[in-house]
Amino acid sequence: MGIRIRGALSDGSFNKDTTITYVFGDLKQGNKPYVDEATGQPLATAVLRVMSKKDIERIHARYTTKIADGTGRMVPDISDPQALKSDLLSALIVSWEGVEAEDGTPLECTTKGRLALDNLDPPRTADMLERAMANEVVGSDAASFR
Repeated sequence: MGIRIRGALSDGSFNKDTTITYVFGDLKQGNKPYVDEATGQPLATAVLRVMSKKDIERIHARYTTKIADGTGRMVPDISDPQALKSDLLSALIVSWEGVEAEDGTPLECTTKGRLALDNLDPPRTADMLERAMANEVVGSDAASFR
């Protein structure tokens, strides 16, 4: 019988229901949260699905083939980068509150909204992915105790 930590499954992936709350903040200041001055509550949050490297590799595999690079070596080639990004963001971002488009209108957490967030703020979605994967360390460290 193996141990299970923070939703880690025996194959190194995570239970699809394992999530963390991401608080939007100023990335230039270590993601210092944007908060309502009156209440101290975060202005915008997202629910992120915890993802292991294996989970991400599975998504990449759907869009990656091997092609010859001209020297006889086979190298990975992504067939549809936009679809890959869309699937990755859809798997990562479960929901959000308080996210707005540049014009101040609420941005819905849809495939189109996730891609808009990535286009408007690529460092933000990279930070989200990094934070969602940070929990992988806990899960993979568990394997060393078996």
